[in-house]
Amino acid sequence: GGRTGWVASFSGDRKTVVMMPVPGDALPQGEAHELWLIPEGQAPRSLGVVSGDQRHSIDIPDALQAEIAAGTILAITVEPMASIPHAAPTGPIVAKGVVARI
Repeated sequence: GGRTGWVASFSGDRKTVVMMPVPGDALPQGEAHELWLIPEGQAPRSLGVVSGDQRHSIDIPDALQAEIAAGTILAITVEPMASIPHAAPTGPIVAKGVVARI
């Protein structure tokens, strides 16, 4: 829709990302926002559930910390709450941004 949904800020050591939501519409019961890290030229990797109404931190798995660089994409999809983290996104993308610097 062209409006900001979240502001993401990585820690200097790339171990966490703080997600600051811009509150919007609530999701239907049983659905959740799932955060995806998409390094350039690679498949999306789930970072788990992201809140649509509260500021919070998400721990970045050790194996993914080196993948965070300028140009990496963060995307948020709407997914079934059951089984998060998913192997791949299936729902619509509701937010997307490119890491500008780290």
